[in-house]
Amino acid sequence: MPDKLTLPIPTRLTASFVVAAPQQLPEDLTRLATVLHSDDAPHGVDLVPYVDVRSVDVPPMPTLAHLFSCPDCDRTDPALAHRISTSDTYIHVSCCGGASWPPSHVPLAAAVAEAQAIHTGGIPIDADNAVMLAAEYMPYPLTEPSDFHVAGWTIITYTSHSTGLRLQTSGLVRLGLPELRIDEVPQPLAGAWGRVLDGLAQSLLSQQWTAVNLGQASWELDAETTITTADIEAAVGSRHHHSDASVTVRLHQDGSDEPVLTVGPPDGASGAAAQQWHRRIVQRLGLPTDHRT
Repeated sequence: MPDKLTLPIPTRLTASFVVAAPQQLPEDLTRLATVLHSDDAPHGVDLVPYVDVRSVDVPPMPTLAHLFSCPDCDRTDPALAHRISTSDTYIHVSCCGGASWPPSHVPLAAAVAEAQAIHTGGIPIDADNAVMLAAEYMPYPLTEPSDFHVAGWTIITYTSHSTGLRLQTSGLVRLGLPELRIDEVPQPLAGAWGRVLDGLAQSLLSQQWTAVNLGQASWELDAETTITTADIEAAVGSRHHHSDASVTVRLHQDGSDEPVLTVGPPDGASGAAAQQWHRRIVQRLGLPTDHRT
């Protein structure tokens, strides 16, 4: 396995949000869309949210409606699915940005979507992650890197397999990073390993911002990389520093077209040995586990 991984830096990223089931449509779609000063935008990117009204049969709403109504999907929400089914239109909000600090295109699009939802009586949804917008999200504008907590803008998906759970992030691509995946996670460790992936994502994002600031078109990442409790605390916005523990994981690219980095033990262990490694990582970082499952 290679000791280094090369990650390209995208020049243009897009964040997408929707307002489902609006009770009324705004007379002026652009009135609630904030336009940033050009100095705040990455070179060659205009941070201007684009807002339009779409029929519910136009993407991304059909996919969202399916996920919310699917009884076997982890995003199932019958009440939300019903609201969507009773509406003919929805409001789509998108914003483009770059891979540099600050990642303003994401919170800006979210803020406009929430404003449109308040104005129209609709439901704000993060279309990239297929989840309702949290009642509290990160402040905008962003003034320093510590303002941006990656766990507030990404989610962890869980898929059950015979050897354990597969965990994968969703939402990193719109920040310029590959999604992160880990397999064979024991059920009681799922929540803890979700936090480990959050911490890794925060660390990678910081490294990417540094590379962009240096004018690089790509950057090299150590295949064996370290995750610290400080990374996890930064990812979730914790103000309490509990310990200085760190762990080492190995990352590899599977060669598919899907932008994913797979996380695993440095020695490549699998099966029972991998599950024991999962437990040691969680214990070393002092993360809580679910002993009920």
